[in-house]
Amino acid sequence: MKAQPSRTTYLRGLGSGCALLLDCAQPAWAMHISEGILPFPWALCWFCVATLFLAVGLCRLAVCTLSSKSAKPGLTLAAIGLCIIASVLISPPLYAAAAESHGDGKWQGVDEAVVEKIAGAHHREARPPLINMGQGDLLLFVFLAAGAAGGFITGYYWRKLMEQRGH
Repeated sequence: MKAQPSRTTYLRGLGSGCALLLDCAQPAWAMHISEGILPFPWALCWFCVATLFLAVGLCRLAVCTLSSKSAKPGLTLAAIGLCIIASVLISPPLYAAAAESHGDGKWQGVDEAVVEKIAGAHHREARPPLINMGQGDLLLFVFLAAGAAGGFITGYYWRKLMEQRGH
């Protein structure tokens, strides 16, 4: 059986890669990821970081599946979750690039295109929202809190979800 690299080898490679990327990276103009595509040097930098983590993860995955066949269902669920997350992250920029702008540089959503027209026909004008999610980072905080709660619950019940029952 082939000898596996030690944990310190992985950590040295990770540290060297991060140091190289931090040394090569140039400051980016403040840009939120949802505003568009990152400038090429930053996109290349984060691609290299992601590739490094992917390589480490695939090595650990190969070791895990060779040593334990019971890990495959959990890994399958993780792969499905990763595909769902990737589709959620990749789809909005593609839709945004394909979306049609309506004169004022703003995209018409369902609210403007459908709901406001029907409400206007029934003489019900729009009122300001009770909690304005369009300003600040409130929506980001709500998603962060939901993700933290979901992660805590999943972590708490992980063993019950993944342990093999002796029926």
